[in-house]
Formats: sequence, structure tokens, C-alpha cells
Amino acid sequence: NTITNTVAAEALAGSSLTAGGAIDILANQSTNLLATEVGAAVAFAAGAWAGAVSVGTTEANNTVASTVRAQSDSSQLRAGTSITINATSADIVVAKGTDASVSAAIGLSIAASGSGADIQNSVRNTVVAGLTNAGANGVSAGTDLSVLASQTTAMQVEVGAYSLSAGLIGSSTGIGKATGIAASNVGASIDGSGVSARDVTVHATALDYLPSIKGSTIGVSVSLGVGFGGVDVSSQLGSNVSARIGAGSR
Repeated sequence: NTITNTVAAEALAGSSLTAGGAIDILANQSTNLLATEVGAAVAFAAGAWAGAVSVGTTEANNTVASTVRAQSDSSQLRAGTSITINATSADIVVAKGTDASVSAAIGLSIAASGSGADIQNSVRNTVVAGLTNAGANGVSAGTDLSVLASQTTAMQVEVGAYSLSAGLIGSSTGIGKATGIAASNVGASIDGSGVSARDVTVHATALDYLPSIKGSTIGVSVSLGVGFGGVDVSSQLGSNVSARIGAGSR
């Protein structure tokens, strides 16, 4: 599953907005992704010299990489009450994968089985709210001016790989990998704008929740052989967050 939206609410190119009440420039994205994959492989052989091999793989990925933008650029805003410029994204992503393989050989036999599962969630949004180039007296609010940007991420990743082999000589391997990445860019800013308001707030936040990243694997060999299981579970939280009032603003 992949989502690459562009969501924009903007006042641009010399716009002039006047309201007796509030002016709201709002951009919002809300996503809910679920990826579930199940794989299985079975092999069976019988005879004096029998061989059985089974291999199964499973992959499930969720990717959210959208741009959410709320902006007033080169425009005049005059409100009797509040002015709000707000960009938000809230993303829930769940990925689960299970793979199983079984091989069995009867007689003077060789049996081998292998299973692998690779599960990944990734959220890499760009969420920005900006008030730019309004001029020396371009923005007036009777009460509050708020420039806000926020990213909220909640994700769950679960992986399982199970393998069984049975024969005179055998090997069994199960390998799983689970990865969760939250690495968005979130920014709120005022640049090149003169502002008149009771209160001015410029605020950017990134709230990343990875409550569940789980991996399990089993490799069993019922034979003169080996069974191996391995799992790699990792999470990466690396969002960039900035809130600023830049040059030419007052």
C-alpha cells in the first residue's frame, strides 16, 4: 500500500481576504492503512532415495509519503476575530505478515524447508504551515493569529516465519524482518510579514507512536540436520520539526 497525496489550502498571489469573524486556512490528511500477507509452501516425497524441498516468502509494506500544506503567501489577511493557518496529518499504519513452509520425505531421504517474511511500515510526510511575504502591515487579527503544523503517526508491525522439515537428513530455516520508520518533515513559520494580533502562536509538533513492532521465527528439523530461526526487528524515529519567525517579520 502506498499513499502519496498532495493536500493544499492556500491564499496566493496578491489575495486580499477580509472577514468580520475568523479566517481559517486548513489542510488535513488522515490515512488508515492495513496490509496483511500470509504465505505457505509444502513439499512431500517418498521412495528409496527421496528428496523434498519447500520455500515460502511473504512481503507486506505500507508507505505514506504525502505533502500537506497550509499557506498564505503575498496576501493580505484581515479578520475581526482569529486567523488560523493549520496543516495536519494523522496516519495509522498496520502491516502483518506470516510465512510457513513444510517439507517431508519418507525413506532414505533428504528434506529441506525455508521461510522468510519481510514487513515494513514507513511514514515520510512533509507537513508545513506558513505565512510569508505579507508586507509590513499585511496581517491583522482582532484576537489570535496561529500558524500550526502537526504530524501524528501510529504504527504496528508484526512478522512471523515458521519452517519444518522431516526426513533422514534435513534442514529448516525461518527468517523474519520487521521495520517501522517515522521520518517526516514538519514546519511552521512566519517570514517577511508584519502582524497585528492579540496573541501570536507558531507551533510545530511530531508525535510518533510505535507501540507494537514484533517478530517471531521458528525453524525445526526432525532429522539428522539443523533447524535455524532468526528475526530482525528495528524502529527508526527521525522526524524533523521546526517552528520559527524569520527575517522581515514583526
